Amino acid sequence: MGGGLVAVTVTLMLWLWGGEEEAPAPEALPAPATASLHPSPLQPETIGVPPVALPTEPLPPPAVATPRAEATVSARPIPAVAQPSPVAAQPAPAAALAADPTAGPAGHPESADSSGDLARQLAAFEVGEDQYAEGDHQAALTAYEAYLERWPNGHFRAEAELSRLRAVASLGDAAAAQRLAARLADDPALASRRAEILSLRLSALGRLGRCEEARALAAEIKGAAAQKVAAECR
Repeated sequence: MGGGLVAVTVTLMLWLWGGEEEAPAPEALPAPATASLHPSPLQPETIGVPPVALPTEPLPPPAVATPRAEATVSARPIPAVAQPSPVAAQPAPAAALAADPTAGPAGHPESADSSGDLARQLAAFEVGEDQYAEGDHQAALTAYEAYLERWPNGHFRAEAELSRLRAVASLGDAAAAQRLAARLADDPALASRRAEILSLRLSALGRLGRCEEARALAAEIKGAAAQKVAAECR
């Protein structure tokens, strides 16, 4: 704007000085460029930079890492264990079952710790006790021996041994009674019945006429019955 004002002032002075000569009209000055407060974005044509051709082909998709396959571990087959085939229990002979319903398989002594075995032991032992009480000493002896053969370490072993000694003495077999009594006298399980065992042995010695042994045994027993037996020995 300052330049335009100066041009007008010069033209006016020339006109005043030149009289009536008409001063040429001043040329129109180009309007000064005004800076725009909001510059437009630069275009490629304006700054003289040729446009960059963008690629038209589609870019390949980014490679995606595939998870590595885990190694498959095949389970080792477990070898099948052959199961033992059940063995059928051999039935007891009919004659044995008829004679003793509580008898098990012959030739197989049973343990005292078998489950449910105590009731069978008691039943077998009571068979001999009942027969002895009825006076059938031979049948009682057979029942006691059957119990001891089936349960050599049974719960009623000591009672069966003592009852067998009584049955043998009652049958009059003095030699067998003396041998059995001598063995049972040192049995720890029969320590509380030792006096009865020695008395049965003393009677057997008297019957056998072994008076010296009978008197020595009577001195150990120290009882009127023992002294009587020793005195009667001839």
